Amino acid sequence: MKNNKKGFRTLMLFPPNYHPILLHPSIPYLTAYLRSKGHEVVQKNLTPASYKFLMPDISDIIDSMRSSYMYGGNPQLFLRLKKQIEKTASEIQHKDRLFEIKRNTFNYIPRRDSTHLDQLLLAIEEKEDNLFYHFFEEEVLGYVEGQNPDLIGLGITDHKQFVPGMILASMIKEYFPDKKIVVGGHLISKTESTLISSKATKLFDYVDYLVFNEGELPLEMLVSALSNDGDVTEIPRLAYRKNATIKINNKGFPIINLDELATPTFDGFVEDQWTPEPYVPLILYRGCWKGRICKFCDLNEIFSGFAAKRAGELPKTPKRIRSLDKVVEDVKTLRAQGVKYFNFTDEWFVAKHLVEFSKKIITGKIDDIQFDWYGMIESDYTKGDNSRKIFQAGGRFAQFGVESRSEEILKKMDKGYKQALTTDVLKATSEAGIMNHVFVLVGYPTATVEEELLNIPFLTENKDLYHTEKTTAFRLSALSRLALDEQDAKTIGIRRNYGEGDLAVNAQYNGGVISHTEINALKECIDEVVKLRHPNTRIMGEFVYYQRLFVGLERLKEMRGEVSLPEQDVRKYLTKVWGSLVDSGRQENYAKVSRDIYSGNLNPKKLASFKRMQVVDKNVELDWKTNVRMFVKQYYPNGFHELNDLIVTSYYAKKCYKDYAKNQKNSVNAPTST
Repeated sequence: MKNNKKGFRTLMLFPPNYHPILLHPSIPYLTAYLRSKGHEVVQKNLTPASYKFLMPDISDIIDSMRSSYMYGGNPQLFLRLKKQIEKTASEIQHKDRLFEIKRNTFNYIPRRDSTHLDQLLLAIEEKEDNLFYHFFEEEVLGYVEGQNPDLIGLGITDHKQFVPGMILASMIKEYFPDKKIVVGGHLISKTESTLISSKATKLFDYVDYLVFNEGELPLEMLVSALSNDGDVTEIPRLAYRKNATIKINNKGFPIINLDELATPTFDGFVEDQWTPEPYVPLILYRGCWKGRICKFCDLNEIFSGFAAKRAGELPKTPKRIRSLDKVVEDVKTLRAQGVKYFNFTDEWFVAKHLVEFSKKIITGKIDDIQFDWYGMIESDYTKGDNSRKIFQAGGRFAQFGVESRSEEILKKMDKGYKQALTTDVLKATSEAGIMNHVFVLVGYPTATVEEELLNIPFLTENKDLYHTEKTTAFRLSALSRLALDEQDAKTIGIRRNYGEGDLAVNAQYNGGVISHTEINALKECIDEVVKLRHPNTRIMGEFVYYQRLFVGLERLKEMRGEVSLPEQDVRKYLTKVWGSLVDSGRQENYAKVSRDIYSGNLNPKKLASFKRMQVVDKNVELDWKTNVRMFVKQYYPNGFHELNDLIVTSYYAKKCYKDYAKNQKNSVNAPTST
């Protein structure tokens, strides 16, 4: 449908709090698509402006975050000024639970819990208490009035945006009741079941429409309908309130050909970005290229192909990719506009596609760009000069999901790679000049403490092959296979307890080999080992990922000693990990008896029991995990007292696991008798 009403105008807003440095691709792609269809659209990222509003006394320091001189010429000054921003942020008076800038993290937690619909509605009623209320009142409402749009779109991708975003919607509706408001985004799609339920009826006092899943086609249809006083009931995946009832148009899941997308446009987004030059996101895929996902993940479930498969409308999930020639065109178009830095936001840039893309960049003689990406551990990185070609094309920063050093855990996760390949991939990419970041996941429900210890030797031995690391705790995503399929969950020993909020994106569960407190203890200990043993982590942690590329890897290495972090008191976490090891399966009381013995309680019975627990029965063949536990009882009978105790134990665990893996291989390859 053509836009026949002259002057119909759409305003797309990305509410705080997201990130003043990282850009989300959703609205730039939507805006570009609408413009390609002849619609008049203006877009604005509100987070950077909100930060300057909240900290007016250091506006010039905030502007300095965009100074190329500081990154390349005087990064020490950058660090000093950033400390001032952190200090000023900590002094802001507000009624929300947290607003904090710390190292490379920007934290915001609203006063009301955005994982509960009733709390979200209450936050809207109490909007004057919100951190961003006066920014909206004094800056944004005037901007909206000046733009004079007919339709206002809000993109909400994260829980940190949910409360501010809906407060902004309520304020726009209050001041401009005739304006139509449509809301979509990652978080809206994930919480669809709650947002179309009867208890969400009140929410439609503040918004007119919600769009679920991919927004290009529904939004273009909505703009066309509204600009012609047309009917919205045929627009797929659109929800609205009619006669006090929430309606959703179940007209299928529109799946756009990704080559039909226009090159994203970033006016209104990059002018205040905290980088010296624009650093913009690009996408290749709509969902994982496997056509399925790791069992614990639901990042793909918002895409229309996955949602259609889940709803039974498709026999299988379609593989969707924007042709590499089109992506190269996007790069050329944006390069002509002055953009040189690109972030591929897909959770997995398939290595063979990345290599092919890099070759096209090289042959196209686009020789002055840089880009980063998320990758999986794949052998293509190690073949020939592939990694060097990626670097030659501009690839500078890769983020790899290593997850675990246990083959058994990787199989249960359905990661699809052998852990032995990891070192080869990191070696090939780092030797090519690529800055590597690795993710380690602790607490997968089938994982034992002994298996999690295997991560420590890997991280210490390969410290020259990666440049930063992040340890994350396992979370059960609410739309993941493990959360939706009770039988799937049962196979790994967990069961949902549905204790989470009705707008939560992570599901609560019972079960798992390791408790939640043990998972946290392992995470803290591994983080501290990396800080202790990795030469670059202290300085690199001061810069957000994008910012590191503007400083440069070599300069960062030169600055290693310029940041000293306060030492974390890890004794309580070490004690927790130690207790988990010595009290196998929580069936023994070794930790308690040990505390009694070493506190001077030499009760003969307890002492005898304690000694029995330390004895290895020579008639019993020990599995590798039991070997590790007996090692700890014999050499650390009264606990881990420093990180090195844990490190030594982890190396012993590695030896035991290696011997176990070798024996398994030999038993498989052993000739059978006839």
